[in-house]
Amino acid sequence: MRLNEYFSDEDRQLLQARARHLAQRREDDAAGEAYSVLQILVGAETWALPLAALVAVYQTVKIVPVPCVPPFIAGVASIRGQVLPVLALAVLLRVPAPPVAAGYVVVVSDGTHSAGLLVPGVGDVVTTASILPPEAAGALSLPYCQGFLPDHSSLLNVAALLGDPALVIEDRVQQSYP
Repeated sequence: MRLNEYFSDEDRQLLQARARHLAQRREDDAAGEAYSVLQILVGAETWALPLAALVAVYQTVKIVPVPCVPPFIAGVASIRGQVLPVLALAVLLRVPAPPVAAGYVVVVSDGTHSAGLLVPGVGDVVTTASILPPEAAGALSLPYCQGFLPDHSSLLNVAALLGDPALVIEDRVQQSYP
């Protein structure tokens, strides 16, 4: 039996396109490009954060809750004189996890926007020579996932996260003046 008997023409074309994409990534990786990431704990999962997007990591930051905001906003924090939103990363990534009252605030930036990410733990800085694209996981679709490391950690797409218009809150409080 041949493999062609098991797949339709459309399926074979999709598989061939994925194979070409993965082969191209391996050629790019062979060119010596290395990625440095910070491992962070999100629920029971380990995610990786590109060091290029990392601004700072704080263990003791006072987070002030903000009333009437969605659950993905843990609050705001004053960090080096700048008030930043602090996002509950587990809620955004839909990872089952108990609420994090105290943990680490990992400050990230995409060059335009900055925010703190509230996580329960921070791991090591690791360097990897390859990142698998999200399509390599098959039909699995993770929001804000840029790809996967060889250790199966998900790589956080900071630019997609911070640039997501769904995270903008524009509720306005009406004020009445006498």
